[in-house]
Amino acid sequence: MKLNWDCFNDTLLAIEELTSPVYNGQNWIYNSIKCHDIVNKVKTKGYTPEDIINSVAKMKDAGFIIVSSINNEKVICHEVYDITYSGCAYIRDKINKPNIK
Repeated sequence: MKLNWDCFNDTLLAIEELTSPVYNGQNWIYNSIKCHDIVNKVKTKGYTPEDIINSVAKMKDAGFIIVSSINNEKVICHEVYDITYSGCAYIRDKINKPNIK
């Protein structure tokens, strides 16, 4: 499937917005988000669920996000926990400052 780069960028920004560490009374933990919540947020911009999940899969492959999958290798994504440093750098360099090479 061809990667829709606009969808990729909007999906990564949505993940950045939706994830945050939370204090559970004893520890700081990642506030995970379900992949279907990401799809519901990003599809309002006109992207198909297939494009959004393909973007999530490519982010996982690139090491941009921390993802949990259930014990089934055919499942692309169950929950997203956080954006990695590489994902944050991509947002800084390619999305927020697209004219910088």
